[in-house]
Amino acid sequence: MSALKQKKKVLRLKVVKSYFPGKRMAWRNGMNAKEASLRYLSYKDRTKYEIKRHLERKGYTEDDISRAIEFLEECNFVNDEDYCVRYIKYGIEKGRGPIRLEFELKQRGIDIDTIYSKLNATYSEDKERESAQRLIDKYIEQADKQIDSKELAKIGRRLATNGYRSSLIYDLLSKYR
Repeated sequence: MSALKQKKKVLRLKVVKSYFPGKRMAWRNGMNAKEASLRYLSYKDRTKYEIKRHLERKGYTEDDISRAIEFLEECNFVNDEDYCVRYIKYGIEKGRGPIRLEFELKQRGIDIDTIYSKLNATYSEDKERESAQRLIDKYIEQADKQIDSKELAKIGRRLATNGYRSSLIYDLLSKYR
C-alpha cells in the first residue's frame, strides 16, 4: 500500500471515529455498517428491509445492522411509510395498477398493513379507472389497425400485467366490443 493510500485511510478512520464517538464499530473493507448503508442509500431511496438485506450480504453482524438502521431512522433517512407513498405516486405516474404496486411493495419489505392503508388513501377506484382508461386509449392509439377481439384481448393482458383488476378491465373493454 502506498504512503498516500495509507494516509487517506488513516484520515478517513479519524473522520469516522470523530463522527461516531465512543462507539466500537466492526469494519469490513474499511467501512462500517453505517457508512455502507449511507452509501447504499445515496443511489436511491430504500426500505429498511432492502438495507438490512444488503448489509447481511456484505457480512455485517446483526448488532451492527440494527444500529445502522436505527441511526438511519433517527436521521430520517429511512422511513417505510413515506417510501410507500412516494412509490405509489411514482407507480400511478407510470400507469401501474394497485395489484402490481402491492406486489412490488411487498417485495421491498413493506408491511402489508402499511401498503393497504397507503394504497387506499392514495389510489381510489376512480383514479384506478381513469388510469386504466388512459392506458387503453394509449394502446388503441398505438394500434394502427382496426380494433378487433384479438387486439382487445391483447390490451386486456397488458392491463392485467400492469396490475389492474380483471373486473375493471372487462368493464372498460366492453365499450369497445
